Amino acid sequence: DDDDDDDESLFPKTLTWCRDATQASLLRRGSETCAVVRTQDEAYAAMGSASWIYLEAPKASMITLENVIAASSATGTKIACLAHTVADITGAAFALESGVDAIVLADADLWDAAAARATARRRQTPSKKKRKKAPKRRVPTLAEDGAVVTKIVSGVVADRVAIDLVQLLKPGEGALVGSASSALALVHGETLPSALVAPRPFRVNAGPCHSYVLLADGSTKYLCELEPCDLVAVVDVNANEARPVAVGRLKVETRPHLCIHFRRQKSQTGETDDDDRESLSRESGDDDDDGDDAAHTVFLQQAE
Repeated sequence: DDDDDDDESLFPKTLTWCRDATQASLLRRGSETCAVVRTQDEAYAAMGSASWIYLEAPKASMITLENVIAASSATGTKIACLAHTVADITGAAFALESGVDAIVLADADLWDAAAARATARRRQTPSKKKRKKAPKRRVPTLAEDGAVVTKIVSGVVADRVAIDLVQLLKPGEGALVGSASSALALVHGETLPSALVAPRPFRVNAGPCHSYVLLADGSTKYLCELEPCDLVAVVDVNANEARPVAVGRLKVETRPHLCIHFRRQKSQTGETDDDDRESLSRESGDDDDDGDDAAHTVFLQQAE
């Protein structure tokens, strides 16, 4: 279980168990509730409504578990899961480095292994009383932080995703896109006239399908996974603020690209590149490789 310094037991005696997220929301007034779920979608539906979510799937994959942990980080809902083997315990205890809040053992013989993993995690993770409060997530625009371009590679053929939004953009607005969720660059909307094409102020030529894009809730998604009605964070680089705008449609075409390598400068808040990278990657739940400068890239469609 989690390193919890509170006086109450892991599962409070007043906990009310239910299998419906709506019921959990109604019961929460005056008592803590635990929504018992079996799928990732059921867990998402209960987040913020239930005090606890117990994922009792017979064999929940690590991907499902990590997605649920990442999505619950800002909701106040705690996560528990069922473990059948020592491998299950290890995976649940250290998923996304933070792990779940509780592990329910399918067999009492697993207790010693669970206690050993709990001790190992206590040594790795500071206690809640000592843990530093996570900084508020800011919009990481290049206008605020600055960046230095280190290399440009041309002629990279890729499947480009153009995001057509349901609202018009103005000059200075665009989407934050990049090959790593921790190092995003502003891709300007098609709001400016050019000799080749007329302005399309609802469109952002966001880049190849593998790239991340920042959503309005602060999480990221691969461009290829965007769907109509997803809310993208449209950033105004002049005002350094963002607004949510829904995706209307996506246009995917094979086009040549420029691959721009860049290094971010130290932010005005005093955060280093590594500090901000760690914060963003944990909140989004993404597993991008951020160990070197190669991860700091953004692709732009090359003019034909």
